[in-house]
Amino acid sequence: MRTAPVIDVTDDERTTLRRFARGRSTPARLVLRAKIVLRAAEGMRNKDIAL
Repeated sequence: MRTAPVIDVTDDERTTLRRFARGRSTPARLVLRAKIVLRAAEGMRNKDIAL
């Protein structure tokens, strides 16, 4: 399987993305995108990110 492209995320960006991913009032589209970016930044495979 292919690994997602490497994404460099600063600590501040990671904190913001985590806040978006956990937000109850955050639009679902933004929650999904934040989770995708966080998983890619962790070096997960595309197949695992898609779950």
